[in-house]
Amino acid sequence: MDPQETWKRLIAAFIAYDWDAVLESADALQSWLNNEGFPPETIPEQRMGCDWNRTVVYAVCSYATDLARRVLNDEYGIPIGIPFSLSCRECDAFGPESFESAICEGWRAIEFAPNAVAENFFGDCPEHANPELLPALTTPNKENDIMANDKKRPVEEVRIGRIRAAIWENQTEQGVRHNVTISRLYKDGNDWKDTASFGREDLLLVAKVVDQAHTWIYEHANGSANGENGHSEEF
Repeated sequence: MDPQETWKRLIAAFIAYDWDAVLESADALQSWLNNEGFPPETIPEQRMGCDWNRTVVYAVCSYATDLARRVLNDEYGIPIGIPFSLSCRECDAFGPESFESAICEGWRAIEFAPNAVAENFFGDCPEHANPELLPALTTPNKENDIMANDKKRPVEEVRIGRIRAAIWENQTEQGVRHNVTISRLYKDGNDWKDTASFGREDLLLVAKVVDQAHTWIYEHANGSANGENGHSEEF
């Protein structure tokens, strides 16, 4: 094995987000060093010495291997533990603060981009997205199933952590009315799901998202401050 060429392949695979190739090259380099092989020059234009190069290669291989496995082990290639910051690869529009919210809003082709400058993920915003690329998110309640299939979406969503308030708009004989559903997101294996059950630590966040949802509905009500035609909305 040529350790210098393998090092180059590892760097190229990481830049190209070729995670299988990252694992292959990192494993080959680690095995080579474990068998007392000489390390590659990590900075080819500057000789740093064997101790430096060996330390750097071990550290990079360990990091790259861990990251590649986290990406490959997730159904959608979203590594756990990486802060979610998203922008559109076509127009640089910024996306929501979570993968599941981005999917619900119509983002597609989201991929991890560890070498990006200002964000950790790239995707196609709703304006530039191919609707056929929607991942199948598993959700237990009817409203989220509708939302995931693009048949109906909430007019607004309030999110704090994993607590979410979805605001739905309904046309009635008395005018526009709004309903709110509260849910908690959680991950079951590789599937994102939601539930209407909350623990003690969730309750303060539930209160905050409900308060923000109430404010949004009040501010967007048609007609007077009490709602359309002077009637207050029922929650």
